[in-house]
Amino acid sequence: MVAVEKKIVLIALSLAMFVLVIDTTIMNVSISALISDFKTDVTTVQAAITLYALVMASLMITGGKIGDIIGRKRAFGIGLIIYGTGSLLTAISPSMAILFLGWSILEGLGATLVMPSIQTLVTSNYSGADRAFAYGILGGITASAVALGPIIGGWLTTAYTWRLAFAGEVVIVILVLWTNRSIIDAPLESGEQPKLDIIGSIISALGIGLFVFGILLAGKYGWWKARQPFVIGGIEISPFGLSPTPLFIAGGVLILLIFALWESHIIAHGKTPLVRLDVLRNRRIISGLFVQMVQNTLFAGFLFSMALFLQIVLGLNAMQTGFVYLPLSIPLLIASLTASKLSIFVPPRRIIQAGLLILTAGLLLVTETINVKVEGLPIILGFALIGIGGGLIAS
Repeated sequence: MVAVEKKIVLIALSLAMFVLVIDTTIMNVSISALISDFKTDVTTVQAAITLYALVMASLMITGGKIGDIIGRKRAFGIGLIIYGTGSLLTAISPSMAILFLGWSILEGLGATLVMPSIQTLVTSNYSGADRAFAYGILGGITASAVALGPIIGGWLTTAYTWRLAFAGEVVIVILVLWTNRSIIDAPLESGEQPKLDIIGSIISALGIGLFVFGILLAGKYGWWKARQPFVIGGIEISPFGLSPTPLFIAGGVLILLIFALWESHIIAHGKTPLVRLDVLRNRRIISGLFVQMVQNTLFAGFLFSMALFLQIVLGLNAMQTGFVYLPLSIPLLIASLTASKLSIFVPPRRIIQAGLLILTAGLLLVTETINVKVEGLPIILGFALIGIGGGLIAS
């Protein structure tokens, strides 16, 4: 691949990653605007964000497998079309119902095809030092999207309308689709054409969905004892006064165990599984997945909860919320770009360890010092530490 085409491919993959990451941050800072525009409440907006997370979490494994079957480049293109359609629907949505369809469902579905494809297409289009550089850039782009999302989203929402942000995503998607022809598809590892394990897809989606849904309910109903009754279809579900959180989590874990047994059954009969469970015996893979889970839980959880606090409790608008994040956003951007270069001299494992320690220290500092006002050196320092830690890990 010539140098120009390599740059075009990297730009296309980076733009796709940027759109996926910035999308949620824009939605977070637009919560109060959505409540006002649709004459709704924070619970409904939270439900939209929750459904988006559920769709992505439940179907990401299936989305990756579809990429194996139809080709990663084709899955990347189809996913972008679905995602762009969802962004367009979100931008013009006349009601929360259409926003649910566009943002929570279509964008979530599109992301499940695009995100796994990006990672695989990097390996098929770059090798050696170029591949390391490409992954470093993608890490920096991810961090940049997190850093710039609140500011861009806040400015568009306050100065114009939150709809422009999602209209802008449509433009970026079209641009990426136009450059898609320069991307080299990732070849299959074996000559055998893989097939989709439909039953396994259903079981895994149900198990992950229940597990994630249980965690998402914890904030409202509590982790163990129910703070309030949980009602579905007029039927109260609170056995022994328990919160629905442990019930859904336990149900999700049980179904995932059934999924593991089913995949073992598929492998024993010489068929193509949805997931090769033997890869989970690799300690490096397990540790890498665990670190990524911890980072996403801490960082994304902080951004979402702070957005709610700033807009619902303190009454800040979207732009003000974006600027409150500046002490976090700027260090995050600097740390992510610096860490990409630092990884040449320092083992990435050490960078990630340092990032986790710094991120945790920042979260503890903010937790101890935040009150009805977001001001003072300790909070600014806490935001900065969270940004530095997140930037180091992301890169």
